[in-house]
Amino acid sequence: MIRPGNKIPVDGKVTEGRSPVDESMLTGESMPTEKKPGDTVIGATINKSGAFRYTATKVGADTALAQIVKLVQEAQNSKAPAQLLADRASQWLVLAAIVIGLLSASRYCSP
Repeated sequence: MIRPGNKIPVDGKVTEGRSPVDESMLTGESMPTEKKPGDTVIGATINKSGAFRYTATKVGADTALAQIVKLVQEAQNSKAPAQLLADRASQWLVLAAIVIGLLSASRYCSP
């Protein structure tokens, strides 16, 4: 049973009752979405004014919020192909600068 003001703990399907649910944290939509029997609800969203019963359909790593967190972590940990190319080019550029510096120093510092 989800009462007014409660957070929805996990993803599920409404079985009875009606209520507007604030899904702005996931969708960006500022207006609450009316949920009725048969509609799906997403975990971590907030029930606004009505009450409803629902059945959990996804828990743990299967929830929509967990999937979003996983995708964000993967995106932060991976590099774009252009970034990989830039990293390789900078390694060669640093090596070339050191070699040119050593050659210049040996040319001007030798007696």
